[in-house]
Amino acid sequence: MSKENFEGLYHQIDLDRLPSHIAVIMDGNGRWAKSRHLPRVSGHRQGIKSVRDIVETSARLGLRVLTLYAFSVENWKRPKMEVDTLMHLLSEYLHKELRTLMENNIRFHVIGRWQELVEEVCEAPIEGIACCRKTGNLGEGPGSHTSPSSNKPSTRR
Repeated sequence: MSKENFEGLYHQIDLDRLPSHIAVIMDGNGRWAKSRHLPRVSGHRQGIKSVRDIVETSARLGLRVLTLYAFSVENWKRPKMEVDTLMHLLSEYLHKELRTLMENNIRFHVIGRWQELVEEVCEAPIEGIACCRKTGNLGEGPGSHTSPSSNKPSTRR
């Protein structure tokens, strides 16, 4: 959301009624792309832009906790090429955005079994953890979540 759009909407929000925690399930990127006759990866890239908007807007509103479910156990069932692309995009996002998060005092935590993700992704938060410790925040690495409908362990590909 642009700063101008945010400023216009900000004055319409009753900040006392905002929840202290919002969770977003990052879903529908592939459908978004398909509806526009684009490859699925275009939808995933658009999802990254949405994450940035969500994080920035949440910070501007003073939201205390934002949870983003970015990779579920079910995602491992996708074609290998798509999973590889998702892992690459997650790694790219973490490398690009982690320092900005830390500089803006946004704490980065991970829910899930991040150890099962590909090495390229697991390396990114190691840099973030050191950065977090310098600013007093605690980073725990990228992760996957388990939906209530699936408690099966994911397998690393």
